[in-house]
Amino acid sequence: MTACRFLFTNGVVLRAADAPPVATLLETHPGAYTTTRTHNNASCLLFWERHVQRLVNSIKILYNSKPELLFESNESRVPFSLLSTQTSVWESVIRSLVNDSMNNVLPVALKERNGGEELAITTLVSGNLGKLSENESVDEERISRAFDVYVHVGIYVPSMFGIRENCAHLAMVGRGRDVAEAKYSDWVRQRKSLEKLRPPLATELLLSNDGDQIFEGSVTNFFVVCCKDKNEAKEKHLDDYKNMYSFEVQTAPISDGVLPGVVRQLVIEVCSNKGIPLREVAPSWSKREMWEEAFITSSLRLLQHVETIRAPSSWESLDSKTWKEISWVEKQFQECPGMITTAIQKEIMDKASIEGYPVKFVTHIKRVLLVFCGGTNCDAGSFHVPPIFGFPKFPWIPATMADAPGSPAGGSHESGGDQSPRANVREQDRYLPIANISRIMKKALPANGKIAKDAKDTVQECVSEFISFITSEASDKCQKEKRKTINGDDLLWAMATLGFEEYIDPLKAYLNRYREGDTKGSARSGDGSSRKDTVAGQSNSNAQVQ
Repeated sequence: MTACRFLFTNGVVLRAADAPPVATLLETHPGAYTTTRTHNNASCLLFWERHVQRLVNSIKILYNSKPELLFESNESRVPFSLLSTQTSVWESVIRSLVNDSMNNVLPVALKERNGGEELAITTLVSGNLGKLSENESVDEERISRAFDVYVHVGIYVPSMFGIRENCAHLAMVGRGRDVAEAKYSDWVRQRKSLEKLRPPLATELLLSNDGDQIFEGSVTNFFVVCCKDKNEAKEKHLDDYKNMYSFEVQTAPISDGVLPGVVRQLVIEVCSNKGIPLREVAPSWSKREMWEEAFITSSLRLLQHVETIRAPSSWESLDSKTWKEISWVEKQFQECPGMITTAIQKEIMDKASIEGYPVKFVTHIKRVLLVFCGGTNCDAGSFHVPPIFGFPKFPWIPATMADAPGSPAGGSHESGGDQSPRANVREQDRYLPIANISRIMKKALPANGKIAKDAKDTVQECVSEFISFITSEASDKCQKEKRKTINGDDLLWAMATLGFEEYIDPLKAYLNRYREGDTKGSARSGDGSSRKDTVAGQSNSNAQVQ
């Protein structure tokens, strides 16, 4: 395993020698955090949009209920209180800070990993009111000063599902968390007190307030598959789906004091879609004879089957100093993993592929944006590239890069190789004319600047792929609405959906001028009419949605 880790903070990437372990980082700084990892040989990032949303929600919860768990110090809350009336603004700022930090550290970490290794990524947002003045007006720049973002990246090697040696062994040893609906760094320090009660071989600790109703694990969510009827528990087994109606999946509801885990929510969605009965109720240890299967979920392990669960014979014995002073009762599962657990795990892995964000093409995409949107502001050092890791969804990978490790054939997670918009297009028709590309590029150069042929060819490929990227998204919208023709509004919608909101206003202005017949107008500086011609020329072949 590669001995590397990285930490991005304050615009600097720290490497292994200077980057602390992730536990040390979380114990050192208060704040809300989330952890995810890459998947499929580090080709994609798991459920990123869900993690960012959960991170934002955690910050809201901590600010409203336990601000001391969010802020570095206890300065006056007056400046930050102004944010409560500008929720959309500060949410946008946090997302931008997090995505920009991710964009900076992830490419560096990808270069250092070995094949087969994944990256574990922890993002911590810590409030710092000391950087705000009470008399300052609150805008995006000042709001950004109120938060410090840390992105920690380390190596993670996932264990294989289904192997008995990789199952989990649980022990119920602790009481539920405060503010459990938020994921906050101080819990890393708090849960250390539970370690003295961890029995040998226990891989995760379960939390309960009474020794019967089980809430969650210390770092996982907890599920059981149990019989609905006590009499059936002695007779039925989950040997096929025909018997599934007699069983249900149980997990504690958020209202009991449970973290809304990303994978927990995915399990709920999977059960709903597949007709697997699920009830949000805390599993009861006193009814363990009705449990047929159990599993835990987390963003690193995804889903892990459980072989044994131990609990103290007397809940009061948890006041003991060590696990040796406790008498344990054990529940062992015969099927490991069981049928329902296996079915849910398969669906989760399918979702991982669908909702995974490709991470190996960040540089390629940035080149696309620099060329395609270069007319907006091409001055060196001032051009802003929208964050790759801010897209609500990102199903596209360049066709010419389809042979890269981890890339799905054909360039689309959704449509498959032969169904991509480029599948039946001649190679020479797929590109913009090189003369147009050269003319646009030269506008960003000084008078004596030159462009090599390989640079023109690269940009030609990038721009063509970007047009196909946007058109494909607009095409999906038209298909859902049962329309055959893509219009300008569809393309603006696609741009916004894919994370390019800041370009919508100038593009709307251009579209309005075009519709008014003012073909000389352009929303961006540069040759707007030539850009219109080139875009229209490329889009003709894709304008009709099949």
